[in-house]
Amino acid sequence: MSFDDFFNSNDYAKYQKYRNSRAIEQVFEFLESPEAVDKMIIATEHGRPALEGVIDEVENKAGQNFDITNDMFLRQAVGSYVKFVLEPFGYDVHRQKPLNKGKIITSATSYTFVEGKQKKRLVRVLAIEDIL
Repeated sequence: MSFDDFFNSNDYAKYQKYRNSRAIEQVFEFLESPEAVDKMIIATEHGRPALEGVIDEVENKAGQNFDITNDMFLRQAVGSYVKFVLEPFGYDVHRQKPLNKGKIITSATSYTFVEGKQKKRLVRVLAIEDIL
């Protein structure tokens, strides 16, 4: 799963106008980071749209370079990338829901986990450190 894989997929070819944007690439790289995937999965496990787990970061990162308030196509591209990221972890689209936290993006897709569909697994590692 990568930025290029997304644009090379027939399912997402309509978003080609963002392919050469370093700013969009940075937003998408954030969405595929383990920390973001973890937050999206936690949101999903609580019955919330996946994007709700990372909405503040996404709106800040995307809003620095784009008018996400008026660019519905970009918001759809971000949502499609969330789907692209979560599918290998075994998640399927469930339905659109309002976001509790979004300032600009007000709704997003919720997902359900499908046993046996996952090709990737998120491994959470916790550690305890001494405070000096």
